[in-house]
Amino acid sequence: MKTFCSCISMFILGCNISIGGYTFNRCTEVKIEKSIDLVSSTAVIVLPISAVLVSKGEKTTVETARLITVGMPVSIELSYNGIYSGIEYTGYVKVINHKIPLEIECENIYPLRKKNINKVWASTTLQDILKEIVSGTDITLSSEVPAITMSPYSIKNASGAFALQKLKDDFGLTVYLDESNRLYAGLAYTKSTGTVKYFLNGSNVNVINADDLKYRNKEDVLLKIKAIGVSGNNTRTEVEVGDQDGELRTLFFYNITSKTDLTRLATQQLNKLKFDGYEGKLLTFLIPKAVPGMTAILNDERFPVRSGNYYIDSVMTTWGTQGARREVGIGIKLQAS
Repeated sequence: MKTFCSCISMFILGCNISIGGYTFNRCTEVKIEKSIDLVSSTAVIVLPISAVLVSKGEKTTVETARLITVGMPVSIELSYNGIYSGIEYTGYVKVINHKIPLEIECENIYPLRKKNINKVWASTTLQDILKEIVSGTDITLSSEVPAITMSPYSIKNASGAFALQKLKDDFGLTVYLDESNRLYAGLAYTKSTGTVKYFLNGSNVNVINADDLKYRNKEDVLLKIKAIGVSGNNTRTEVEVGDQDGELRTLFFYNITSKTDLTRLATQQLNKLKFDGYEGKLLTFLIPKAVPGMTAILNDERFPVRSGNYYIDSVMTTWGTQGARREVGIGIKLQAS
């Protein structure tokens, strides 16, 4: 690979960014957005408009934009104080914004935008539909996709990316690519990708700011669940549970036709969403690493009763002149393992 040397950082920051056949070990800014609520993970890389190409000891100044094209594979590694957090992002160049400095927009499901699907199934499963969507790409299917019957089903002259978004919108599925480029589609909060510990105060504190993290009591949460049961032939049954004037959440349950069973399942989910605990976001350093799907173990020495395990919904990672930071979105409270 050819290596570019460009700007000098004011902080002890490091990066290893591969775009196509080129490696940048200096850049201006990186922003990475990941969420279990978004089908695609995105990244924005800001580079100088020109850079120094180092090849076989020879240095040549080149125009960066001329060497980067849409569709090139992208890999991002970041470090702070000499510690690398591992591969932060893999994807593809989606858009090149010819600004000063140069801005590169990336997306991990870009290959699915280039793929056209036109197929009808008389009887099928969620797994088989997903296999058709990712076939011919380097995206693989997660082994944790649930067994859901979907009959009939059709994708008519649509891109793979559109087909994924439609599955998400029509059936309330959580759909995203995990850190290993595996496609997951299924129920929310069921896929686990590890743990990370945060100390909110005390001698071991490892967060920058927890002001956006609010503690709530479950009796103060007004919530109404609309539960939709989807049978194998896509017939739907609906029930509602919870507070009539509460915030509405719509949840889907599959292969359920009994209103009694649907009410029981909806009540279980309502109890998960109404809890004594934190909600909001944490601002943390680059280390420790956090990704959506992880369990955040929160330790609160000042108020031990507020300690607990929470599902991470989203992570926004930024790296640049202001340092390296993560904004970690805290989701539902989990049972301690």
